[in-house]
Amino acid sequence: MNALAKVLIRETPIDWDRYVLTEEDTQRFVDPRTLVASISDVLHGRGARQGATLPWNGLSDKVRLPGGHMSIWAGINFHGKSGMLKQLALHLARSGERVCAAFLEETPEESMADITQLAIPDTDVRESDEYIDVACNWASGKIWLYNQTRMMDPQRVLALIAYAAKEKGCTHFILDSLMRTGLAQDDYEGQRVFANQLTNYAMQLNIHIHLVHHIVKVDETQVPGRESIRGTGALTDQAHHVFIVWRDVNEDKAIDAPDGLLVIAKNRGIRPANWIGKVQMYMHKSGQFLRGKFDPPMLFIGSMQ
Repeated sequence: MNALAKVLIRETPIDWDRYVLTEEDTQRFVDPRTLVASISDVLHGRGARQGATLPWNGLSDKVRLPGGHMSIWAGINFHGKSGMLKQLALHLARSGERVCAAFLEETPEESMADITQLAIPDTDVRESDEYIDVACNWASGKIWLYNQTRMMDPQRVLALIAYAAKEKGCTHFILDSLMRTGLAQDDYEGQRVFANQLTNYAMQLNIHIHLVHHIVKVDETQVPGRESIRGTGALTDQAHHVFIVWRDVNEDKAIDAPDGLLVIAKNRGIRPANWIGKVQMYMHKSGQFLRGKFDPPMLFIGSMQ
């Protein structure tokens, strides 16, 4: 080291605190005495009741979908993941939430065609195209559909989520699916990094992200579990909620048996803590999932007659 370098180092001491600990970091130390009221809310379930609900009755005290969380929706191909999320999107919009959905395997026209059928399940009304106009105008400003049917780079997905949250005021974002981001099925590290980025974006933007993913090849007649989701456990470890959609394809099932199940395989942030379970689902002719075989379909917009 030359003499000049020695002088520069001696005359310009390094402020280690500046680089090791920021002012923001120092404010993260929490005294338990300041948490009394908020802990009471947690233990009594008051704070946990915040966040959007699922469309089906009986679950609002068990599952909530607040901003800052990420959910994984998994299932076998053609078992109803996208259809259930479209029904959820309608429910969220009716509840005052704003939704952006990137169904990367279909055009916006195809997605909205499904949504209109789910929105107005009265088959008599569908004899006229009037219901299309009603559904699309009702959804305007509530549901945004991203127009792309090609692979989408993960970093562009993150930019799209930020745009939807900041510019469109969206509180929920649906990405269908992880495999359309160009990440290889065996790129476990890439999937782990992307899932970590999604959870960070969810928290920073206070938006709920719904990520569709697939199940490994299994016997379709058997209900898959969390361990059947493609990739490493890092995906489900980072998610706040894991939902598995399963349709019963057994040919010998009982006549009154449900058409499928919604499996809540992971669930954070509500009391009783971490409730998990299986919810029976029946398929209405409109495509809606209902909890009871004879339950009336959900009316998201109302009658047109």
